Amino acid sequence: MGLIALPVFNSPNGLQVIEKATIDLETGRMQGGPIAALLRDPSLGDDLKNEFFKAQMRLALKEAFEVCKTYCKNTQQFQNMRGTSWYHFARIVRDAVTHDFHIDTENKESRLLPLTWRYWTITPEMTGKQVSAGLKGFISHRLVDETMAAYTRFIQTEAL
Repeated sequence: MGLIALPVFNSPNGLQVIEKATIDLETGRMQGGPIAALLRDPSLGDDLKNEFFKAQMRLALKEAFEVCKTYCKNTQQFQNMRGTSWYHFARIVRDAVTHDFHIDTENKESRLLPLTWRYWTITPEMTGKQVSAGLKGFISHRLVDETMAAYTRFIQTEAL
């Protein structure tokens, strides 16, 4: 749901959509008005959007990788996963999103750099630096879409 909400934040009428939204929870109804008011506040809005975006990226990139890895370990296919074109790239990205979006390849993967997968390259110069996260950042919707598709294809076609 969070990934679906991200484009709403950046659409021209996104705040009106959020303002009118309600969510029924077991503990009561949540109104979108207070959230829209916070997002309208110029001193808070962009920071809130960025933090929400980062939280969704962390959730999607870390947890999807871990689910795929756990499945492969439980079915004795982890070596197959490690042999994919995306494994090392996805592992570095997973580590980055769990460590405040900093690339850390000083251990196992440093010998693999530069490492390119699809449209992205992780270079030695990126080690220890924070990567951008956002609609046009290094860590983006497209990166999530591509990695999720890679995991899905692997599970459906290569993992037995």
